[in-house]
Amino acid sequence: MSPAPPAAAPPRKVREVANVFVPMAGGDRIAVRLFLPEDAETNPVPAILDFFPYRKSDFSCWRDSRNYGYMATQGYACIKADSRGTGDSDGLQRDQFSPQYIDDAVEVIAWIARQKWCTGKVGMTGVSWPAHASLMTAARRPPALGAIMPLDAADDRYLNKYQGGCFLLYGVTHSTFMLSFNTLPPRPSVVGAAWRDAWRARIDCAVQPVESWLQHPWQDDYWAGGSVANNYKAISCPVYTVAGFADVGYVINVPRLLNGLDVPRKGLMGPWGHRYFMYPGPNIDMLGEMRRWFDHWLKGIDTGMLAEPQVHAYMHASAPPDPSATTLPGHWVAERQWPPAGIRQRRYAINAGGLAAAAAPEARVAVRTPLTVGMMAGEWMPWYVAGPAPELAGDQRIDDGQSVCFDSAPLDQDFDILGAPVVTVELASDQPEAQLVVRLCEVFPDGMSRRVTYGFVDLAHRDGDEAPAPVEPGKRIPIRLPLYPTGYAFKAGNRLRLAVSTSYWPIIWPVRRIATLSLFTGAANLELPERPRRSEDANVRDLGTMTVGPGVPLTVLRKPAVRHTITHDVATGETSLSIEADLGRTLLDDRDIESDTVHHRRYTIRPDDPLSARVESRWEVSMREGDWRIGSRVESTTWATDEAFEIDTRMEFTEGDRPFHARVFRGQVKRGGGGQ
Repeated sequence: MSPAPPAAAPPRKVREVANVFVPMAGGDRIAVRLFLPEDAETNPVPAILDFFPYRKSDFSCWRDSRNYGYMATQGYACIKADSRGTGDSDGLQRDQFSPQYIDDAVEVIAWIARQKWCTGKVGMTGVSWPAHASLMTAARRPPALGAIMPLDAADDRYLNKYQGGCFLLYGVTHSTFMLSFNTLPPRPSVVGAAWRDAWRARIDCAVQPVESWLQHPWQDDYWAGGSVANNYKAISCPVYTVAGFADVGYVINVPRLLNGLDVPRKGLMGPWGHRYFMYPGPNIDMLGEMRRWFDHWLKGIDTGMLAEPQVHAYMHASAPPDPSATTLPGHWVAERQWPPAGIRQRRYAINAGGLAAAAAPEARVAVRTPLTVGMMAGEWMPWYVAGPAPELAGDQRIDDGQSVCFDSAPLDQDFDILGAPVVTVELASDQPEAQLVVRLCEVFPDGMSRRVTYGFVDLAHRDGDEAPAPVEPGKRIPIRLPLYPTGYAFKAGNRLRLAVSTSYWPIIWPVRRIATLSLFTGAANLELPERPRRSEDANVRDLGTMTVGPGVPLTVLRKPAVRHTITHDVATGETSLSIEADLGRTLLDDRDIESDTVHHRRYTIRPDDPLSARVESRWEVSMREGDWRIGSRVESTTWATDEAFEIDTRMEFTEGDRPFHARVFRGQVKRGGGGQ
């Protein structure tokens, strides 16, 4: 049994330093916000750095004051930094995670370690972007970096934009988001009259990052420069990696890091999406986990963490799908290691008549599905930017009805899975480009279908993402497709369903032609990582509930609101998913800063025409501080021909009530191998 965690020290009083400039070697400055125990200069503390591009002083100000304000009461100096070219920092940012970005992080860590209020020991954390940065910075081994806790981190930049070689539509809309925030100005209250010149420079140098991402459809040196996946051994500090099963593109990195790293490490896989472990719940005391982790490595306090199981994972209970669920039923389990000991493979043969224990004689099953399969997929990255919304996968019957489905008989007993199911099959395509999409669902007696997990692959990437493997029409090719890891408790009386399609819109961009796949049964099978239930599951450590500080005073001037709408043109079959996300308008009362953000995006496609695929995205942002007021509208439309991806971008900016600057530009990227 692990030792009881030591009692928390009395909370320390905290002071905030709204802005400090950290000088970089080249002359530019990185703007940071500090949360310090009041007595830190006479009683130094370890530090925690969150290095990110999403504006420390306005858009993330309230959240950070609650999280890092709390951590400061626990005896940490917390530093939130605007990365180069964002927020109040100097310079320009053109793409994600350039070498300069990590150079800056290393310099900021060295600066922190020299401050009177710091013991010289530094940790890193943050959600998403700063989590990626913490891994890459750790690979540089800055002497002061003692531990990291990346939340929703990607160890491989390529897999952050492509999965199975398929380009993620999330990359299109996220690119416009990045462009919108990268072109917002520094604040005159911080940088003075130079803010206009800095703003114009950011606008004039701006590019659509998605152009670079589309130029590299294969895993090459462009992606390697911002990844640690090929260099895990460069990381020498302890790592606690955390993600949620609803955030499939990020949770895949938890097992990868646990298996690849040689340092002390822990993993936590919950039910959450990409929203700081709030939705869908249950939430946990994430800051308590952070405090215990950093107490151990930065303060030398034995919190018992290393004596505990290496991994905690959430086992979803069998329940009907609810795309707007704020809490998902289930329970936590703990594992001493990853992969878990005791996992056994439950195998089902994929036969023409469905899933069965034994294989039937080989048969050929044709799979050719409309491009509208996927409208019930939910969000690729449930972000909940405006709070609870229908971002999870809904009832799969609409998508199942357009797919080729293989069902099992009703289950004769409950059983659990933990890990990544694997589908093995032989296929032939009638086209030189094709995608394979597989969803594992639980089907209830009334016919309702819940997606448990899924996966997809561009057949040209079947042997990996480093070089194309041409698809010869008519030739049988073996495919081994791991689905996304999950924890799930199947219920007796329900059925398993394997739903197969040749596209998944609006999750992945389709290839140029609709292919008919020939799926050969006989040797095709589904393997499920069955986890036996154990008596000790009833005694898993309580992970607590959300604890945060009070935060700076905030007034909500307009409440957030989200609307998801699907429209269908009966004449043409054209189907559109429109998402209107009003993030609301807020006022930071103690500093008179207002922020207002609205995001719209629409995904449109016809069922029989891959070249009809179209994505429209718009971000509208306004800010005010005192008499200073600016506005930004950035919108883009992306589509593709046989030859190229086309990206139209329009940007308009205002100062007060007057136009400040505008740009209109088009990007064109030649389509690469595998249909991308």
